[in-house]
Amino acid sequence: MAEDLPALIAETQRLLGDVIKKPKLTEGLLKKPPFRFLHDIVSEVHRATNFPSSEHITETELDSANYKDKDAKVGYLNMIMGHIGTACGRPVPAKPLKIVAGLEPENTNIMLQMLAEAAVGTPVKAAAAAPAPAPAPKQEEEAPRPAAPEQRPERPDRGTERRDSTSDRPPDVERKPETRPLEGTEPPPKRAEGRRRSQPDVAAEAAPAAAKPA
Repeated sequence: MAEDLPALIAETQRLLGDVIKKPKLTEGLLKKPPFRFLHDIVSEVHRATNFPSSEHITETELDSANYKDKDAKVGYLNMIMGHIGTACGRPVPAKPLKIVAGLEPENTNIMLQMLAEAAVGTPVKAAAAAPAPAPAPKQEEEAPRPAAPEQRPERPDRGTERRDSTSDRPPDVERKPETRPLEGTEPPPKRAEGRRRSQPDVAAEAAPAAAKPA
């Protein structure tokens, strides 16, 4: 895995270089990172991003002078790797004893890359490899629904309506045709109003007229 070390060092310099400006991430130091160099990186990342947060790391732990023996250094690295693994959602492949002994620098560089990932929240190598999300398809506008047809009141049957209307009419009075006199003819004389005379009265009036001489 030693042939991959130059590529890993370049990736470590790129990721951590966007987070901190010191200490200098030289190739010589990253080929075999000493404990003091790693402690300075973690402390500077904490000051720049608050990772690990102040709840998880104390001012005493930020002072490299407090780590003199091997056990103290291994305990510190175990604590830092635990926070990194929790933030990234996967375990750190490096081993504290190997780091303190200066062995397996490839895994130590992977740990530093995961430190940068946990500090800025961007997964290592995921931003460049993941394709851009496809734009969401546009939702077609729903066509307006046709208006419901207007309901007209039902008309009664015409035959029934006619029967009902004729039943309400009064019976027709038969009218006699008027008789008019023909032109050039005189209307018949009207009878004189009064009581009707009897035949004896008529005969009495006619008798004197017959007795007169001619």
